[in-house]
Amino acid sequence: MIGGLMPLNYGVTNNGYYFLKMVYENILYAVDIGPSIILSTIAITIILIIEEPLVYSLEINASFLITKLSICILTFGVCTLLGMVVVYIVQIKGQLVKLMVENLNLLDKMDEGLIVISEKDLSIRFASRPAVALLKQLPKSEWQNLS
Repeated sequence: MIGGLMPLNYGVTNNGYYFLKMVYENILYAVDIGPSIILSTIAITIILIIEEPLVYSLEINASFLITKLSICILTFGVCTLLGMVVVYIVQIKGQLVKLMVENLNLLDKMDEGLIVISEKDLSIRFASRPAVALLKQLPKSEWQNLS
């Protein structure tokens, strides 16, 4: 993030460069998405409103400030939306993993057991613990009769 505080002369595309750099850094450091969004917004505000005019001797007027502040607000909005999407995906994945563990535990507690067999090659795709224990008790000749 500190490396982004060094203003670089990219001509008329420098605003877009800073915007994309901050969005990229938010995606890269998504582990602490809240602080990353706030720090990126502060960094791009400092770069665009304070450093750029000082380094490149730009005139600060109303249109300059409106343009730079709108870029800062746009960056904050895009980074916030990306953060919300990342957090939502992680939460959904966590809920799915939790449901799968609960369902597998329920299947393992059943006395009957469950076996899922592929129709194409008749291979076992899934078997609960009671089903595996039952299949292990069968003699090998019975296995051949199952297929």
